Amino acid sequence: VRLIFKDKIELLKLSSTPEGLLVDSIRVQGGIHSFLSKIIYPEIAKRAGVEGINGASFTVDSLGNAIDVKLIKGIGAGCDEALLLAIKSQKFVYQSNFSEKFNENIFILIRFKLY
Repeated sequence: VRLIFKDKIELLKLSSTPEGLLVDSIRVQGGIHSFLSKIIYPEIAKRAGVEGINGASFTVDSLGNAIDVKLIKGIGAGCDEALLLAIKSQKFVYQSNFSEKFNENIFILIRFKLY
């Protein structure tokens, strides 16, 4: 498990399988901090004291775009939408030297936490 904090947003898992195998064929363009900066903790969630873990799955296509983005665990209060929007707006880069790119399934868990 790799922990990265940004504005009360914590990355719990970024993997190729629900069981947690590491993503080794792609990387987040601009780095994880760039991705986390796109997730905005909704003010309504902060005011309501909403905390919890959001999960999503998506596929990275051969051009590095997130497609088939699906929420697999939500906490509401705008946090679900914030995560999905960040994923859809993020570009990914293949690390492989192979000329043939393929669709890669990704699972992500994010914790929204008030401090």
